[in-house]
Amino acid sequence: MSLIRPRLSQILDDAGDPVVNGYVYFGTYGTDPRTNLLTVYTTEAETVTLANPQRTDSLGRLANDVYFSVDYSYEIADSDDVTIEGPKDRRLSSRAAFDTADATSIITLTETSANLYDISEGWLATPPVGVYQMIFPTTNTGAVTITFDGIAGTFALEDSDSVALAGSEITASKPMAIYWTGTEFLIQGGGAAGLDIYSIRLLVGK
Repeated sequence: MSLIRPRLSQILDDAGDPVVNGYVYFGTYGTDPRTNLLTVYTTEAETVTLANPQRTDSLGRLANDVYFSVDYSYEIADSDDVTIEGPKDRRLSSRAAFDTADATSIITLTETSANLYDISEGWLATPPVGVYQMIFPTTNTGAVTITFDGIAGTFALEDSDSVALAGSEITASKPMAIYWTGTEFLIQGGGAAGLDIYSIRLLVGK
């Protein structure tokens, strides 16, 4: 059973403002979440069901933790039930392979050539969207790219505004919080902050 959305995590709109009195629909993967609602729970043991859609409060937070254990679609709507995000699909089926690679653990990369780094974790697919703690072995001297050992593709590491890195924006051997969008990496900050993978907003892929 996976914690999909913790109750104290805010849901924000494109302007960075809380979605007040909004709606969050959870549906069957690959379908319209409004018309194919999942059964969702507030306990990991699946003993207490919740209303679906869930509503947000005056701070843009859900009233309950939300649990379920299947791939899903979601949609976020404002207080007038007008869609502001989604529908989008999210997979949980591959998450088990990454349970030890969230932002509470450290991923150490290797440098394969100047400013090209590799993640050698034996993963079979790219990881879920989220924030990860990473240590780079060297200080960069220019734009940075990252590969996954055994997975096709080269992915950019950029600053939080999606701008290519200049020299010395990565410090060797210093843990950094890195946000993986699903297509690129964005620097979130330095130090072992212990960021929770679920603390990022649900609105991703912008």
